[in-house]
Amino acid sequence: MRAIDLYSSDLKDVLTSLGAQPSGLSDTEVEARRARYGINQLPDPEVRTWPRILFAQVKNPLILILVAASIISFFLGERLEVYVILAIVIVNTGLGFYQEYRSEQAVREIRRYVTHHVRVMRDATLVPADARELVPGDVVALGIGDIVPADLRLLEAEGLTVDESTLTGESMPVEKDPLAAVPSEHYGVSDLSNCALMGTTVESGNAVGLVVTTGLETEFARTAQLLSAKIPPTEFERGIRSFGRLLLVIIIIMTVFVFVANALLHHGVILSLLFALALAVGITPEAMPIIITISLSRGALKMAREDVVVKRLAAIENLGNVDVLCSDKTGTLTQNEVSVKESLDADGEPDDSVLELGCICNSALVNRGKVEGNNVDAAILRHFLESETGVPSWNKLETVEFDFKRRRMSVVVERDGRRLLVCKGAPESILGVCTALPEGKSLDEGERERIHALIHAMANLGLRSVAVAQRDVEEKDDYDVNDERDLVFRGLITLEDPPKSDTDEALALLRGLEVDFKLLTGDDPAVAMSVCRSVGFEVPPERLICGHELEGADPRRMAELVEGHDVFARVNPEQKFSIITSLRESGRVVGYLGDGVNDAPSLRAADVGISVDTALDVAKGAADIILLEPGLEVIATGIRAGREVFMNITKYLLNTMSANYGNMVTVALASLFLKFIPLLPAQILLNNFLTDIPMVTISTDNVDEAMLRRPRRWDLKLLTRFMIIFGVMSTIFDFITIAILIYVLRASPELFRTGWFLESAFSEILVTFAIRTAMPFWRSRPSSILFWTSMGALVVGLLLVFTPLGRPFQFVAMPFWFFLAVLGIIAAYFTMAELTKRVVYPRIGLID
Repeated sequence: MRAIDLYSSDLKDVLTSLGAQPSGLSDTEVEARRARYGINQLPDPEVRTWPRILFAQVKNPLILILVAASIISFFLGERLEVYVILAIVIVNTGLGFYQEYRSEQAVREIRRYVTHHVRVMRDATLVPADARELVPGDVVALGIGDIVPADLRLLEAEGLTVDESTLTGESMPVEKDPLAAVPSEHYGVSDLSNCALMGTTVESGNAVGLVVTTGLETEFARTAQLLSAKIPPTEFERGIRSFGRLLLVIIIIMTVFVFVANALLHHGVILSLLFALALAVGITPEAMPIIITISLSRGALKMAREDVVVKRLAAIENLGNVDVLCSDKTGTLTQNEVSVKESLDADGEPDDSVLELGCICNSALVNRGKVEGNNVDAAILRHFLESETGVPSWNKLETVEFDFKRRRMSVVVERDGRRLLVCKGAPESILGVCTALPEGKSLDEGERERIHALIHAMANLGLRSVAVAQRDVEEKDDYDVNDERDLVFRGLITLEDPPKSDTDEALALLRGLEVDFKLLTGDDPAVAMSVCRSVGFEVPPERLICGHELEGADPRRMAELVEGHDVFARVNPEQKFSIITSLRESGRVVGYLGDGVNDAPSLRAADVGISVDTALDVAKGAADIILLEPGLEVIATGIRAGREVFMNITKYLLNTMSANYGNMVTVALASLFLKFIPLLPAQILLNNFLTDIPMVTISTDNVDEAMLRRPRRWDLKLLTRFMIIFGVMSTIFDFITIAILIYVLRASPELFRTGWFLESAFSEILVTFAIRTAMPFWRSRPSSILFWTSMGALVVGLLLVFTPLGRPFQFVAMPFWFFLAVLGIIAAYFTMAELTKRVVYPRIGLID
C-alpha cells in the first residue's frame, strides 16, 4: 500500500496489508520485519570534524590571498605587515569556524524529539520496549505526555488530543478520532485525524495505534532529512567568493606582467621580483575581513539593543539584502494567545449574558495571580478578571467534567433559590442536546441551519466558536451527563488569536524597504486570510494557494506558483522548504521566521533564519538570529542595520579598490619608462598600511538614507565599473603628478618617491570623504571616528616626509613649494571625484 492508502483505507484492509492484528506481533515476526524494514530511527547526521570545518574556512579565495600576502611581506622584511595580516586572518577564520561548528548541532538536536521508550503489544501482552525496535504492524499504547514513536493509524482512542506543533507549527492541540475519514489524495499532516505521527506529543487522553511506517518513511523523517540537505551558499557567501576569485585573477596577471616587464628592462631580477610582489600586497584589500567583522559586530550590538541576538555575524549583511520575508502567522502576525472576541445570542446579535454563562461554566483557576487551564476557559476567565464587572457570583454545586467524547462540560449553580445547569462546548455537541431557543421558541431544522451558517461565518473570519446552553434543574443530590438534555441554546462565544497591534506598521515598514512578505501557515485558508485582513495585509483571493496545489510541480512551475502567491495555507514542512529553496533559486534573498521543529529545515535553507527566544531548541539551533521579543518591526529595524553594514563594506571596497588599482597600475606602467623604480617595495607597503588605518573605521560611518531604500546585492559589475572609472581617474592624476614631478619640478628619484607617496596616500584618504556619500560631501556628515582617524593618518604621513621618522623608508625633506604643488594636485583630484560621482552613481545603480 502507498503511505496515503495506509491512512485513508478501511482499517481492516490496512491490517491485512501489514499482516497485523490488534493483539500485536510475535517476537519472531518482529525480528523478521526488522531485517526487512530496518531500525526505527533517523540516521545519524554526518559528523564534520573540526579539521574539515577549519579547512572550509581557509579555502576562501580572499583568505588564501591574504595568507600569500603575509608570506610575501615576510620575505620583504615587513614584519608589522605580516602580523597585521595574520591577525586579521586568524580572527576572521576563528569566528567563522566557531559559527560553523555551532550550526552542526541543529541536525543532532532534532533527535531529542524521538522517544526511546514505548509500550507495545507482543504476543497479546503489553510490554515495554525500545522505540528503535518498532516495525510496521506493531501495536503501540499511548498515554498523556508520550512522544509518538512512529507513524500510527489509530485503532482506538479516548479523549485523545495531540500537539502537532513539531510538524505543523500550530500550537492548538488536535483532536484525534480513529473513525475519521481522510482524503485519498493531496493530504497534509493536519488532514490525518485518524493518525498519530512520529515526534508529536500526547496532550490528553489515551490511545492504541498500529505502526504503519517507521524510520525514514515517517512524516517526521521527511522534516529531519530536509535539515541534512545541502544548502547553497548565501548571497553574502557567494559575493565574497566571487569577489575573491576576481581579485586573485587581477593580482596574478598584474604581478606576472610587472615582474617580466621590469626584468626585461634590466631593473634587476631580484628587485623586479620584490617590486612585483610588493605591488601584489599593495593591491590586496587585506583590511577587508576585519572591516567586515567590525561592521557586522557593530550591527550585532545595535540589534542587541533592540532585543535581538545575532548568532552568526554574516546573517546581518544577509538580512540587509533580504528582498522577501517568509513567516508563519502564529506569534508573528498574531499574539499567540487565545482571547475573547465577542459573545452572540442565537440570532447573531451581541449578548454579554452568553459570555457570563461561559464564565460560570468554566474549569480555569487563578494560581498566584496567573490564570491556568485550557486555552478557552482561561481566555474567558481572564476576560472577566480584566473587566470592570468581575466574575459572576453563583454558588457552584457540581461539575460534570469535560470529555472528548461529549466535547462539552456542565456545571450546576445556585443563586437566590434558583438552580441552573449551564453547558458549554463544541457547537455541534451543544446543539445536539438543545431543543429550544430563549423565550420558548422551538429549535427546529431551519433554526439549526441558521445557527450552523453563523458558526461557519465566524470560522471564515478566523474565529473559533464555543456554544453555551442552559436549563433550570430541580434539586437533587447528584447530577450527571443524563441531565444534559432539553437545553435552551443561548448563543456563541467567539475567540481569536488577536493580531499584534504593531503588525500593520511593521508591514508598512517592510514595504517601504521594498521587502515582499509571504505568509506560510499550516492553518486553514479562511483563517489565514482573516488574519491577513486584520493586520492590513491585503491579499486578493487569487494570491492564496494551498499546499497540495504545489505537489508535483517542476522547478519552473514551482517558481511561478511561489512568485505568484503571497499566502500559502495548509503547507507542511517539506512544502515550506520547497517554497524557500524555489525563491532562492530564482534569485531572491530570503528571510524566514519560524519557531518549531517543522520550521527548522526552512530556517536553515533561508539566507537568514530568524527564530524567537521561546522557540524549540532545534529551531533556535537552525536560526541565525534570535528575537527576544517576537515581531516584524524589529526585523525591519534589523534590515536597515544590515543595509548600513553592507553599504559601509561597499564604501571600503569602492575606495580601496579604485585607489589601489589606480595607483598600482600607474606604478606598474611608470616603471616601464622611468629609469628608476617609482616606489620602493617598503614604501608601497607603508602606503598600503597607512591608508588602511582610517578605512578600518569606515565600518562606523553614517549612511545616506537614499542608499537604504532598497535591497542591494554583491554586484561585481558595479564594483568593476566603479573601479575602472575611478581607477582611470586616479591613474590620470598619478601621471599628471609624475609629469609635474619629473618634467616641471625636476625631482630626484628620492624626492619623486617622497612626493608621489604623499600624493598617493593623501588622495586615497581624502577622496574617501567624497565617494562615501552620493550627496555633496559637505551635506553628509561622516562618523567622528572615521574623521579623526583620517586626520591622524594625514598627520602621520606629514611626519614621515617632514621628520627623520621617514628616513628608514628613504624619504627626503620636501621643499615647501614642492609640497604646495602636491596639495594642488590632491585638491584637483578631490574636486574631480566629487563631480564625477554625481554622474556615475545613478548610472551604475549605486543610488536610485
